[in-house]
Amino acid sequence: MNKKTNIIVVIITVLIVVGLIIRMEKLSDRNQFFRTESPYISDIENKILIPGNVYPNIEVEVKSSISGILEELYVEIGQEVNAGDDVAKVKLMPTPIQVESARNNLNVALVEFRNAEIEYNRTLQLYTNKVIARADFEKVQRQFDLARQQYQTAQNQMNILVGGNSNTTGISNVIKAPISGTVIELPLEEGASVIERNNFNVGTSLAVIAQMDYFLFRGRVNEMDLVKLHNGMSLAISLNVLTDKKTEATIEKIYPRGVMEQGVMKYMIEAKFEVQNDLINVRSGYTATAELILESRNNVLCINEKNLIFQNDSVFVDLVEGKTVTRKHIVTGISDGLKIEILDGLLISDKIKEAP
Repeated sequence: MNKKTNIIVVIITVLIVVGLIIRMEKLSDRNQFFRTESPYISDIENKILIPGNVYPNIEVEVKSSISGILEELYVEIGQEVNAGDDVAKVKLMPTPIQVESARNNLNVALVEFRNAEIEYNRTLQLYTNKVIARADFEKVQRQFDLARQQYQTAQNQMNILVGGNSNTTGISNVIKAPISGTVIELPLEEGASVIERNNFNVGTSLAVIAQMDYFLFRGRVNEMDLVKLHNGMSLAISLNVLTDKKTEATIEKIYPRGVMEQGVMKYMIEAKFEVQNDLINVRSGYTATAELILESRNNVLCINEKNLIFQNDSVFVDLVEGKTVTRKHIVTGISDGLKIEILDGLLISDKIKEAP
């Protein structure tokens, strides 16, 4: 009985061992199953994308040289204007003291002018009759001319304070457009206060006029990409609202001072482009993306960049041959962030272990 029991135990043990061996072999075969992919021929570009906005190349703020109240606007947003067209009218708000002082100056100047005129007529008659010398006549004539000029100045000052304009000097409270273009902004409503532009104050903006034939792309570039840019370089500009259209712009300015954004130093660039017929609806402030191709290759051997293995300063891939995996050193070229060029170390027939 004991002998028979021992035989049964031995048989069971052998079966268990054989089962374990078979199971381990199956697991080993399963562990050696990987997904693979092969190198392929493709075009590849190394490019950078710069987000930003577009603005008219020339924008001018229309300001007043006199202070007062915005009485009337003659233009609307989106309206085309020519240089010299009326934009707005500013109503002067003089104080009673200013009006009284101007009126008093006008009365005094009028008295002086009338007296000088009487003296001039009397002296002219004497000079005509050769009673007085020419030098005496010219002296009286100068006094008469001076009195007339002072009287005209007093009249102009009174007209400006009361009526807002002077017909003799061309001074007016109607503000003209300094350039031809499109009105893109009207910051004030009628009735708002207006501060004059002078040496000590920038003044109140009544309108913004822009020339819409040329635009500037403004975007920020990180310092790593900045070294690849220079003035005169071409960019492809695509507007987010017009994704199917691109236009070429030329870098005109790279700002020397950067701004820290989320721990990265970025620098402003400006690129100028002309608005063609297919971009006729471009508006100030549109979001845009500039694309700069640094390098490009056509019909080169590539693999997906995710399958690369980096060790120290070298690049490797896992090469699969049957059930054997061998780590192979390769030489790479340019990359677009998804695929990378293979310069040496792989054939198009090779099988590469795909990264999980």
